Amino acid sequence: MSIPIAAGLNPKKQAVSCSPAEQVLAHAQAGREIVQDFVALAASLEWDLGKRYLRERGNKAFLSDSSPVPYVVNNDGSLSRNTAEVFFTSLVAAEKEGKLEGDIFVLELGIGVGLFARYFLDNLRELCWRNKKDHYERLCYILADNSPRMLQDVLRHGVLAEHPGRYRVRRVDAMHPEATLPHEPGLLGKPRPFRAVFLNYLLDCLPAAVLQWEGEQVRELHVRT
Repeated sequence: MSIPIAAGLNPKKQAVSCSPAEQVLAHAQAGREIVQDFVALAASLEWDLGKRYLRERGNKAFLSDSSPVPYVVNNDGSLSRNTAEVFFTSLVAAEKEGKLEGDIFVLELGIGVGLFARYFLDNLRELCWRNKKDHYERLCYILADNSPRMLQDVLRHGVLAEHPGRYRVRRVDAMHPEATLPHEPGLLGKPRPFRAVFLNYLLDCLPAAVLQWEGEQVRELHVRT
């Protein structure tokens, strides 16, 4: 069922005068039942439904729904390859300076279908073999997501089956990573435990605000369902 969304600036801050089009729209929507009155975008029912969709659908949100979440731009292999090359270069530089830790930890928050991680590990392993480095064998890639279904799908489909021992799958709330990550084996007591953190999808899912500046006045978009 589609849910009509009436969007606009916070009504407490709207100008008194309205255009004819705004007056017509306001009158047309006046008779509708209100499920949720005006709230900030990230506190709205629409936003909550979006979060639940990703939690419950898992990788079907990317692979099989009628309007799937785009993912090819992050998972065609090129981004992972370039990232692995930059990461490998940083490891070599840190090793020369004597600053490379024994256990190397990488974090990805919001894993999608897991292909970015798969191709990253593929390319890093190849770079290490080619350059006779043991960085891959010392690596732990933590795939973290707040959707149990997303994590289960990565394991069920064997996306990372070619990299046994090189990854962990963990449920992590990106709004409160401190609740779980500091207790992860190998990370306890380390102020900066991760050599790299990847956020390919996360920024689109975190709470957002839509703001409008008019001179010195700032107004925030509110929505009503």
